Amino acid sequence: MGALRNPKTFLTITLPVRSVVGRGPSSALPLLDRRTSSEHATVFWASGRWRVRDLASRNGTWLNGRRVEPGVDHELVCGVVLWFGDRDNPWVLEDDTPPIASARGLTDGALVFAVADVLSLPSAAEPLATVLYQGRGRWILEDEHGEQAVHDHQELKIGDRVWRLHLPEPRDTTLTSEHDPGDPSEPSLRVHFLVSRDEESVSLTVVTPAGEHRWEPRAPHYLLLTLARQRLAETQLAEHERGWLDVDRLARMLNLNRKTVNVYICRLRAQLADAGVPGGATLIQRRLLSQQIRIGVGLLEILHG
Repeated sequence: MGALRNPKTFLTITLPVRSVVGRGPSSALPLLDRRTSSEHATVFWASGRWRVRDLASRNGTWLNGRRVEPGVDHELVCGVVLWFGDRDNPWVLEDDTPPIASARGLTDGALVFAVADVLSLPSAAEPLATVLYQGRGRWILEDEHGEQAVHDHQELKIGDRVWRLHLPEPRDTTLTSEHDPGDPSEPSLRVHFLVSRDEESVSLTVVTPAGEHRWEPRAPHYLLLTLARQRLAETQLAEHERGWLDVDRLARMLNLNRKTVNVYICRLRAQLADAGVPGGATLIQRRLLSQQIRIGVGLLEILHG
């Protein structure tokens, strides 16, 4: 993802999709020098490139030694040098790769980035909600209440904090010819469970075309095991109809509340994202408006030991 680096202080700022530069409290790149305006410039991603736009600042934005025209977008490439009013404070575009999804806390300015298109809020360690990329330009929010579509720059209240989303522009997605468009299951993954005799511990292995990922027992694994059993028990149904469970029913089966079920789902997604598992965001699927979920993988194996 894009990054600006100050060669004097060695400070590096990772860039969300859109960043305001200036002295104001909402600045992603906060600068204290009085020669920098409160909202001096914006650095943003558009049409496959990083760009800078001066916001009619008093002392100007400079690109490779030349003052840019205010209100006009100027394309940036890796290695260019920017100054924001203060000519003694240069910033180098050190990384010009595309941005990833992120969210900024409106009260404290905290910035959280997605991992493998999975954005956990307020954090991956204590997730209350997840923002996911579903393909075809669609981002969704999942929380204990279900699923809803979200968009770039939308503000969300998660717990007692308000976040502003920064979501990349849509990307094209293509289904492989082997993937039945009527069935949203992830065709490239296989999931194996190793369950202790007393069912107190469940180890998880996810097999991808690139290799295996294994995890020792964790509490959320039993939720995933329950969904896998439901899907395997419904072989008489069409593939796209197998395994769906009402969230409230699942919570009762596991003796959990809805909030804990949602936290477990968020942790499972983050677990696969942290490991770089492709297609991990589809591990658990939701039906919009129906409050039903299922394991999004059809190739399942359950072993006892």
